Amino acid sequence: MKYLILFSFFLLIISCSSDDCSSAICKGDQRVSKCTNILPSNSSWDKDYPDGTLIQVYDGDDFAPATDSCKWSCDNGYQREGNSCIELSSNEDKDGDGVVDSKDNCPNIRNVDQENQDNDEFGDVCDPCPTDKNNSCNATDDKDNDGIKDSEDNCPDMSNRYQSDMDHDGIGDVCDDDRDGDNIKNDIDECPNDPTNACVAPDADGTYEKPFIITPPNEYHDSRDTNDAISDRLDSYPPNTLDESGKEFFYKFTLTETTKVVASIDDPEPEGVDIDLHILKSVEPLVLLSRGHHEAGLTLSPGTYYLVMDTYEDNHGEYNLVVKFTPTQAGTTTEPIEINITQLPFTYLDQRDTTEAISDYFNSYPPNTLNMSGNEYIYHFRLEERTKVSASLNPTYETDDVDIDLQLIKTLNNSAPQLISRSDKSLYNILDPGDYYIVADTFFDGSTDKAGLYELTVNFFAPRVNNDDDFFNFYILEAVEYLNNNYRLLGYASANLTHDILYGTDGVNDATHYGMITRSGGARTMCVSASMEVILTAMRIYAEDTGDNTIYDFLPRTSWTTQNEANIKGHIWVDHNYSSGTADALHNFGMGDNYNFEELMPGSFINLNRSTGTGHAVTFLAFLDQQGNEYEEYPENTDIIGFKYFSSQGRYAVGAGGFDYRWAIFGDNTPAFCSTKRCDTKVIESTNQQYLNTGMMWNPSRWTHSKSVKKRRIRKVIPELEQYLSDPKEWNGLTSYDMR
Repeated sequence: MKYLILFSFFLLIISCSSDDCSSAICKGDQRVSKCTNILPSNSSWDKDYPDGTLIQVYDGDDFAPATDSCKWSCDNGYQREGNSCIELSSNEDKDGDGVVDSKDNCPNIRNVDQENQDNDEFGDVCDPCPTDKNNSCNATDDKDNDGIKDSEDNCPDMSNRYQSDMDHDGIGDVCDDDRDGDNIKNDIDECPNDPTNACVAPDADGTYEKPFIITPPNEYHDSRDTNDAISDRLDSYPPNTLDESGKEFFYKFTLTETTKVVASIDDPEPEGVDIDLHILKSVEPLVLLSRGHHEAGLTLSPGTYYLVMDTYEDNHGEYNLVVKFTPTQAGTTTEPIEINITQLPFTYLDQRDTTEAISDYFNSYPPNTLNMSGNEYIYHFRLEERTKVSASLNPTYETDDVDIDLQLIKTLNNSAPQLISRSDKSLYNILDPGDYYIVADTFFDGSTDKAGLYELTVNFFAPRVNNDDDFFNFYILEAVEYLNNNYRLLGYASANLTHDILYGTDGVNDATHYGMITRSGGARTMCVSASMEVILTAMRIYAEDTGDNTIYDFLPRTSWTTQNEANIKGHIWVDHNYSSGTADALHNFGMGDNYNFEELMPGSFINLNRSTGTGHAVTFLAFLDQQGNEYEEYPENTDIIGFKYFSSQGRYAVGAGGFDYRWAIFGDNTPAFCSTKRCDTKVIESTNQQYLNTGMMWNPSRWTHSKSVKKRRIRKVIPELEQYLSDPKEWNGLTSYDMR
């Protein structure tokens, strides 16, 4: 799957000719940055690829060339900045993260990526207020920002979320100058992680008894020739059956924290040479953890391991070895991945591969009976207030060979995990204060673990309050009134809009981003296009009311006129591969979110489904009780049987169909007031967002771009809806009222 994504990405790039590009931005949202083909001073070429072209996704920001673009690197004593090598005043790197102290925004704490959300002088891992440039968050009780209160932190001045303390002296390993407790300071201790100092092998020859010692977390480099090896101890690595009867070199390393380990050699290898990599938990008995022809890697818990470079058959020769160590959260019951919610709303993103997970604690989640016996990652979060939580997996990562499901649970108990909800792709819950866990677990199909790469997004929001500053409902209702007064009952047909709507500033007519969205079909419209017309009309009213035309910078005009997965129109039009209605569309494009039916305010959106196998897209206006009374807020202790809405429905003729008000009734109930109102009956009442898709649009100040249009949740089609979803004739605009 990874190769397929990369290949598609490559095809997208090469289709962008010089005629397609402007200011280095190409069609398909790709940025192309040319690298220098001149070797700068104080640098050296990569031996295989001396220059090249760097391609990066464009998301509204300029991107500097990556540190490894053009395949050249700066010599010792210099650091790369763009296409130059800048001399450093000091090469000291106290925290060993590969960034010298003079350039390190957290010189005492490892942070290879130098992440800095608020762009101040402190990197996130050492910033007392990582999202506040003015550092006014008053985080005085946790000054190293590791989630542990200073009074309970064994290193209050240095981030150490897991409080590792090897020698149990009360001083955390990251700030202990003698972490193994052998009375030898770390900086002069040949075995700083081994109190017995048994790691030293001064006469190491690469055998099992005298292995070469690798000392994490520093990146390790070594070059050897297996013709020179004296060990021929291992000939195979069960369950792998390849003939590794050639000579080998043994390496040994010890981890003090959960770490992702990746060992790699040159690809391609020299002609006639075939060296394979094997990571072992032990040699006697032989326990193989990972192997590869050019690379082997996985996430490992603390402990001692072996890396064996073995020769396939007799194809001996040279290799260049690189071993990289990346400390990571284990995602186990004892070391869950922490989601630290700083404020609401809050979004958490994570990408992992369950083939590298070390936890296999849960096999099922009663009362659900699916076999989830593959490895999993466990996430933990704590809520301080009642919170709406939605979690979703990026569908583009799932293939026939990969099937990861989400489980929201309250307790870590492998026989009774107290399941709150589960889904193959997305979860939605309103949760009370307390501790919760999300488990990304691997499905077992009876013969194979469907393990693989996944990408998780978790959104945290405060439950809705009646606050016009948060939502766009006021302008949605203004649009409903405008459309009802000016374009009511012009007929129902498969057209886009009843009237032309200017998208952007007057006079601007860019071919793709701004301009006019024109009506078609004689001003007749259908229900899904009616929902889109309500939104576009509300945006126009907002822009005229506030003078804020930046609302049109969020999505290009073509996103509203072209119907496919990459554009919001395709999501409003309902394709159950990625959307069940307007609420999903707003969620998927960062312009709103799903809310429970009971939370809705007038000016919300609903896509309803009927037990007859048909559906409808509408703008919600009020809750209804048995007597036809209307409520703007969901009433307590009142039997709600449906809701009032605005949409386009009915027949083709003018006066018989088009924009109008209707009253939706759940189930087979037909209350008395339907004798005088245009009622839409047999509506399915459900908390399942695929049956009753409900949500609200946010004010523009809350809109948030997602990083890729394809990072959407995906739902499997409910069998009862399959005929309706596959038959466009069911979008005929006729409700039970029209059928009388």
